[in-house]
Amino acid sequence: MFDHLEQWTTSEELAARLHLQDQPVAEMLQCLVSLGLLESGTQGWRNLELASRYLCAESPHTLRPALLYQAALGDSAGSLEAYLRGTGALRVNGHHPLYGEACESFASRFRSCPITRRVGRKWWTR
Repeated sequence: MFDHLEQWTTSEELAARLHLQDQPVAEMLQCLVSLGLLESGTQGWRNLELASRYLCAESPHTLRPALLYQAALGDSAGSLEAYLRGTGALRVNGHHPLYGEACESFASRFRSCPITRRVGRKWWTR
């Protein structure tokens, strides 16, 4: 998905490209804005530096394989896909206690300090 957001894209365009439902895609994009991965504007949505650097397939710094593997360990990704396709409700099942620690460690290790400073979100740092 992030590969499609390197340029300004509307939620409707993105949903059509990915064969997903418009409303759930718009909700997900708004969540990604709140996480500091995307920006929104009158032209739609696009990646911020953090997403372009770590979540696009062609980036030399991509973390996609590790993230996809992490998602495959639980069924949250399947739930999200069903929700975005309009075939199921969004649910998050409990994970092994180490799952949360692994995610936190992963996020802390690979966060983008320049973006954190520029945006000024103190809650991203410890």
